[in-house]
Amino acid sequence: MVEPLVSVHMITYNQASSIGQAIEGVLQQKTNFPFELVIGEDYSTDDTRKIAFEYQRKFPQIVRVIASDQNLGLTKNTYRTELACRGKYIAYCEGDDYWHDPGKLQVQADYMEAHPECGLVHSDYDRRSIVSGDVIRNFNQAMNNKPPDNMDIVTILRGGSSLYILTCTVMVRRDILLKVINSDPALYQYDIYKTVDTLRWAEIAHLSGTHYIGKSLATYNVSPNSLSKPADPIAQLQFSTSVSSGFIYLIDKYNLSELERQYHLNKWFQSAIPLAFYQRDKQFTRSIYNMKQRFTIKERIFIRGISSEIIYRSISIYKYIRNQGRLSSLKKYPKNI
Repeated sequence: MVEPLVSVHMITYNQASSIGQAIEGVLQQKTNFPFELVIGEDYSTDDTRKIAFEYQRKFPQIVRVIASDQNLGLTKNTYRTELACRGKYIAYCEGDDYWHDPGKLQVQADYMEAHPECGLVHSDYDRRSIVSGDVIRNFNQAMNNKPPDNMDIVTILRGGSSLYILTCTVMVRRDILLKVINSDPALYQYDIYKTVDTLRWAEIAHLSGTHYIGKSLATYNVSPNSLSKPADPIAQLQFSTSVSSGFIYLIDKYNLSELERQYHLNKWFQSAIPLAFYQRDKQFTRSIYNMKQRFTIKERIFIRGISSEIIYRSISIYKYIRNQGRLSSLKKYPKNI
């Protein structure tokens, strides 16, 4: 079997409705080098596994399915699929997104080959709402986002999980990636934090250069109930709290400035305090008290509401009414999703 220059990393779970399009976007790539598609199928309960193996049978020289006999979860599935990749470079496309540009791999690999100092290259993308079907093309350009080259950890963490580097647009050097993920097993092999992709990119940027291509090469499908944008308000708060915790972990790991730590700690408080309120978690609240010296009036109301049934019910009713109004606006103006 010919060694691929690029391995395409695709993890999937219960994505029967989208996995075919994701795979086709990879198979349509026009390159002057061999590439492979490695699919980490995480014990789906729908037809995702069946579809993945059908493509492997049709394209055995390109497609390899890494299956499991139990659900491993996002972090472990991502890690084992990365280890299965053989290419000099690894490009990412999860099973609910797709590449609309058949020249994506060629453009990115050409740049990486010509710039050995670069460990990560990414690009602009189209953002599509699954609910309305509306598409914002060249999203970064449309939003006036201008990701710079050679971003450092601070820039990436301040940018958030999708503002600067979106996973379905990324290609990395495999040797640098393996150095990062194998040096910190607790972070990259266990489900401690959400969206560890951003943590990967930040650590790669610490070891090498990065490059941004201002052309849309991939389509990011926005679901109303995804990992990063769950429909349940408590799940939203859990996600945001976990993301901020991961960012703080990296800040401590690399001894970044106290200013950066405080910035992300404040972000953590913004989600952790209402999360403690909705879960009525007194132990979590005590840990927050030990970390934070001063509270705003709004934060004090949340804290008091954990023990006060009247305050708790009043805030819950207010949030419900406001959320219903927001959902009504979204239905009226689907392009705002």
